[in-house]
Amino acid sequence: MKTQPSMIRAYPSMIEQTGPRKLTGRLVPYNHPTDVADPIGNGEFELYREGFRPGAFSPQVNSTDHRAWNNIGLVHRHDGGLGYLGPFVALREEPDGLWGDVTILRSRANDVEDLLTAGVSELSVEFRLPRVDHTEVDDAGIRWRIRAHLDQVALEPKGAYATAQVTAFRAEADAIAQEQAEAAAAAASDEEAAAEEARRLEEATQAALQRRARWDELTARADKAIAEQTELLKRYGVTQQTGYQTLGGNL
Repeated sequence: MKTQPSMIRAYPSMIEQTGPRKLTGRLVPYNHPTDVADPIGNGEFELYREGFRPGAFSPQVNSTDHRAWNNIGLVHRHDGGLGYLGPFVALREEPDGLWGDVTILRSRANDVEDLLTAGVSELSVEFRLPRVDHTEVDDAGIRWRIRAHLDQVALEPKGAYATAQVTAFRAEADAIAQEQAEAAAAAASDEEAAAEEARRLEEATQAALQRRARWDELTARADKAIAEQTELLKRYGVTQQTGYQTLGGNL
């Protein structure tokens, strides 16, 4: 069965110290759609809204093999980071999301405490979709993940994964879409202008043809009149205002 590539998401979740070397936090919120931006190559991103349905991680939560939890590690990788901080020892489903407990390595306990004190208490998660059909899309276009596999959780400084970046990507995409719409409208306007110009040209051409037809008609009538006059001249002499004069006198 083909596994989908890993995805990384960040949420405004907080992790708290709930015991000696023990941290607890909500890892993934449920029924809460958010804007995401997935890289698709060439510096471009696919923008959409995504959310998780309750029970999305139930196979891991309900596993009787604790290694299913221990294999999920808490790490710190921001600005070089501290690396691996410790394994998760429990996962549980709550109405508002997926929660987890992690035990911090003894060698990292003081460092993690310092990070928490400094305000480094947000989380990002790395997960995979076991199958493509483990996503449902509602009428609003939101992609709801109904089954996912959690691989790793990262401890991050506050604001490291602010939604402002996604908002910026969406704003840029909207701006591009607006430019394309304006270009299409301008093209349509140009087409309308060209059609109007073609219509005016056609009307001018028809008017010119009509004038030429009238001119040809007048020319034909003039030619006929000239021919008649020529015939009269041959028969009666030259034309004068008083009429036609012949050798025998006025007519």
